[in-house]
Amino acid sequence: MKKSTKILLYGSIISILYIVICVFIQKDEFINKAETLVSYNRVDTNNSQNSNPYKEIDSIEEINPSKVERDNSIQIEDKNSIDKNITTDIEDKNIEKNITISDTNSSKNIVIDRDIEENSIKDDIEIAQNRIVEILKEKKINFYRNRAKLTPQSKRVLREIISIIKDIPNIKIDVRGYTDASGKKSVNKWISEARAKSVKLYLGSHGISPDIIDYKGFGEDNLLYKDKPYSPLNRRVEIEIKRR
Repeated sequence: MKKSTKILLYGSIISILYIVICVFIQKDEFINKAETLVSYNRVDTNNSQNSNPYKEIDSIEEINPSKVERDNSIQIEDKNSIDKNITTDIEDKNIEKNITISDTNSSKNIVIDRDIEENSIKDDIEIAQNRIVEILKEKKINFYRNRAKLTPQSKRVLREIISIIKDIPNIKIDVRGYTDASGKKSVNKWISEARAKSVKLYLGSHGISPDIIDYKGFGEDNLLYKDKPYSPLNRRVEIEIKRR
């Protein structure tokens, strides 16, 4: 065998041995790569069986309990907020209505109280007036003859009348003087007015404000007994009280 042939043969054997040794050394790495390739091909095969790879994920998101619970919670909070606002509006309206009703009732109560007070005053005035009329029927206010001076008896009558009217508030007093038809008409007018004034002065000096007392003389007008114009019974002083 030629020398060159031997060299070629020995070189081939050495190369083959080197390859075998390398393969033996790297066998674990080749095995891992092969397993990875097989696994990858299996995943591709499974994915190819699903027409929409995201459909399942979307479906899961649609029925995600946490998302549904969160959405329901938001809706409940929104509903509670709306209900709370509605309740607040209703309460505000009720408060406004109650305030309006309260104000209306207060106004009515004020009016009613005022009416009661006025009626009470009116009743007091009517009662007092009736008592004064009864007193003056039994006890006339007399004066000295042809004068405007009160007699002691007349002063006692006036003091009795003062005790009736002095505690009644918001009243006005009218004092009217009259005479019979004897004598001159002008004189009768003058003396009736002078006597009415004397009554006013006496009332004013015994606790009755002169500002609430008016007086006037009518002379022989308005005779009490027209069929007896000269009768002394036509000579009188009338006192009327009324509410201001």
